Amino acid sequence: MAKYPATKALSGAVPTIRLDDNYVTKWDLKVTYSYNGFTRDYGDSVDVLYLAKTASAYTKTELLGFMNLAQYDIIFDAHYDAYHTPPVEERQSNFDITTIPE
Repeated sequence: MAKYPATKALSGAVPTIRLDDNYVTKWDLKVTYSYNGFTRDYGDSVDVLYLAKTASAYTKTELLGFMNLAQYDIIFDAHYDAYHTPPVEERQSNFDITTIPE
């Protein structure tokens, strides 16, 4: 489950079409995640010839359904955390070098 309630929108869909019957053989898809002013794009290529459909026969909801949004939720959460919560560091100026083995 996603940590951040990002808005997800299909922002790109490029079909590869078999010319003899106009069936889509593959979709190159892009989804845009947005949350709190932070935006990232993720993409997938999906083979769909087995569905025997033309490009106009698909819906945006169907195209989004081909994407692994659960995986992208995790990735977006990690990107958001890395961008907004940098790691805390501390310089240990009194480090005892004699504790390191030869």
